[in-house]
Amino acid sequence: MTRDLISYLWVCGFGLLTMMKSSGSLTWGAADILNVSFAKVEGDEAATGQRLGLIYTSIGIGCLVGPIVTNLFTDPNRPSTLQSACICALALMSLGWIGLSSACEIHSSLDTFPMVCVFTMVRTLGSSTIWMNSTMILQVSQDCNGVLNPSATLCGSRNVDL
Repeated sequence: MTRDLISYLWVCGFGLLTMMKSSGSLTWGAADILNVSFAKVEGDEAATGQRLGLIYTSIGIGCLVGPIVTNLFTDPNRPSTLQSACICALALMSLGWIGLSSACEIHSSLDTFPMVCVFTMVRTLGSSTIWMNSTMILQVSQDCNGVLNPSATLCGSRNVDL
């Protein structure tokens, strides 16, 4: 199985991008933990809960809008468009993380929470686009130069376990 996977990645031009779906989980888990710290208001549990709800609303908007917008520009019959969407989504996700880190570094009297919500939405625009388009790449790349895509099997079994 490992030899088939390495052989597939070597033969197929966009084979490494099929691993993008699993590598994205490295940031998604950390983001959930950080959301709580971004929302925390000292001594006010109700305000903390409200802020956490706004962060999750920003996540939902980003996850909804990202794949819808990229669907206008991608074509499953041309995997290079899916690959381009994933690369652009990586840039969006990076921009979101950079924005979140800069919003947290501002030590002034300004409330940076709206910036946290905006950059969370930008980050999730990218991550949801990666999730959807890398899944589509897995589906359309089942046969690349006669080699079946073993990473689709690995990804499918991983999703069932979750």
